[in-house]
Parts: sequence; structure tokens; C-alpha cells
Amino acid sequence: MPEKTTLKKKFPTAAGILATFLGAMAIILLHTLSSCEEGSLPGNTLLIEKYGPLVEDPAGIFDLPKGFTYKVISRTGEVMNDGLLVPDKPDGMATFSGSQGRIILIRNHELMPSLEGPFGQDGALASNVPENKIYDRG
Repeated sequence: MPEKTTLKKKFPTAAGILATFLGAMAIILLHTLSSCEEGSLPGNTLLIEKYGPLVEDPAGIFDLPKGFTYKVISRTGEVMNDGLLVPDKPDGMATFSGSQGRIILIRNHELMPSLEGPFGQDGALASNVPENKIYDRG
């Protein structure tokens, strides 16, 4: 009957393999991070050559290449057309064609108890929305 390999016999080999793997991953990660310095990536250089360097925005909101513009469409806490407030931390958007040439904008927000939500600081605006229109009251 073959001798059973015990955990004591397998552990040093497994630990060595794990240490080698983790060491290799650390080297790869450090190399990747060091190559991500500003202007060091080839794609970054190509964008600068194509569009030009970023021009500092006097308003301090969004630096863009010369000739590009932006428009702020809303700010946290502003009243929306539904009477609720623009929530904090938008992190995803989609647009859809609306009637009469309008655009419908839908945004997702990361809502945390400490952040500003659509119902105001005290939640008073929540009563303005029918229960069946709220997916997750939180």
C-alpha cells in the first residue's frame, strides 16, 4: 500500500509555490503601476498629438483640449423637473430619444446615508412620489 502523503509533507511545497506566485504578481503589479505615470503610456501620447494638450479650465471643473467645450447640466442639490433634488455621486448615464427632438437622460447614483439624495436632507420630498414609483426606498 503506498504511503499517504501528509499535510506536513505537502505544506512546504505548496507554500513555496504560493510565495513564488505572489512574488511574481507583485513584480507585475509594480511594473504596471510604474508605467502608468502621466504621459508614459503610448495611447496618452497619441491623444495629445491628435487633440493637443489639455487647456486648464478657468472654472476648475474640466480641462479639455483647445476647441472642446462642456456644459454642466445639473449640480447636486438642484431641483429637477419632477420636484426632487439632483442626488450626489452620479456614476452611470444613458440617453434615449424623446418626443419633439428631446433627449431623455437617465443617471444612476451611488447613494449612501451620508450623501445628498433626491428627497432632501430630512427625506421630506419622499412623500411627493407615489409608493409604486419607487424601486428601493432604502
